[in-house]
Amino acid sequence: MWRSLLLGKLAISIAVSLLVGGFCIWSLRKPDLATTEYSSWLGIGIFFLALAAVQVAMVAMMFRKKKFD
Repeated sequence: MWRSLLLGKLAISIAVSLLVGGFCIWSLRKPDLATTEYSSWLGIGIFFLALAAVQVAMVAMMFRKKKFD
């Protein structure tokens, strides 16, 4: 039961991280951004996309079965 709750929370977190990261990267298309604004939007976007990747890796690790010798 705890695994399904954790996977549900991770699925929601992955979806939100992808949405926020995608929005931040999409916001870079504005032509009137200063260099500092551009770099901050880019940094935030990369952070959230990397966060989603780490969470996907955690889900994959949860499904991996441990082998005991």
